Amino acid sequence: EHISNIGIRGKNIEFKYIDYPLQFEFYLSILLYLFYGNDYSIKPNYKIDAYGMPISHAPGNCGDIEVIGKGLYWLIEVTLIRNKAQQLNNETANLFRHISDKDWDEKYMSLVAPVVHEDTYKFFNALIVDYIREKGNGNFNAKCYTTKEFISMCISKNIFNDMKTYTEEYKKKLLSALNN
Repeated sequence: EHISNIGIRGKNIEFKYIDYPLQFEFYLSILLYLFYGNDYSIKPNYKIDAYGMPISHAPGNCGDIEVIGKGLYWLIEVTLIRNKAQQLNNETANLFRHISDKDWDEKYMSLVAPVVHEDTYKFFNALIVDYIREKGNGNFNAKCYTTKEFISMCISKNIFNDMKTYTEEYKKKLLSALNN
């Protein structure tokens, strides 16, 4: 409910001094902790005060939230940006730079936004291909999610399988298109 209320005046009044994008990072970090905190370390990269309240966004050279454990690394970028150009320029390519230098058995990457523009999906898919070309097929999976999709996948605890399925199906479609 709090995630759905971000940006609505008079809602989430207990966090009225925290700007909306930071609230989004904060709430999604709590959601991840609730559903994955027993099995993984949830590491939001926003800055906090002495009471654990968020005060500043994640710095520029890292993703917003990292999930780590059991040989697995999951990088999550969250944004309230709805504009196509801003989503593409500010929230996509840098994710691949952040994850490419990580050495883990399994790597996952997600972009989460209230609305994901169609061009952002296409660009994200192109970056998946580029990553695989550059680093090898390996165990890399990625997917863009709307906020509602992300919450649903987290609650069902099916997000890792969903990202694997999406990436595998995308690779199959691409190979089929290249072979025709």
